[in-house]
Amino acid sequence: MLSIFHELRDVTLLSVALRMLLASLCGGVIGIEREYKRRPAGFRTHILICLGASVTTLTSHYLLLYMECYTDVGRLGATSLYGVCTPIEPEEARPGDLIFFQGTLGDGVAGNDGITHVALYVGDGYILNCGNPISYADLSRAYWQEHFYGFGRMYE
Repeated sequence: MLSIFHELRDVTLLSVALRMLLASLCGGVIGIEREYKRRPAGFRTHILICLGASVTTLTSHYLLLYMECYTDVGRLGATSLYGVCTPIEPEEARPGDLIFFQGTLGDGVAGNDGITHVALYVGDGYILNCGNPISYADLSRAYWQEHFYGFGRMYE
């Protein structure tokens, strides 16, 4: 990594402000493009979504660095992603839709209630599982069926 970005790794006022500014800029660019194409969820919506994602990630980073609370950044955002999706029936799912799972952290683990994992549906009953390692998985397997919560579509 470039040495000029080394100071931004820590959670300081400057690094938080810069990260939130970059999140706002990225969300604004996406929102302007969507408004230009006359699609729903435009400029303000995407800025708020990106700011929310940034705050969620920064919270997880802070918890790890200063409170030694080991959280999984990806799992913190799964519920937030479901909140901005349009829920769809499994029969309506198409490649690119998100698929949500619950209770994947294991028995007795704090935070195991509700949505705990999100994956990308690639079609024909397969998902791109963003776990460790990232891999394709067969949705018909018992594990995924047991933890299935629902499908969501970001945009129409």
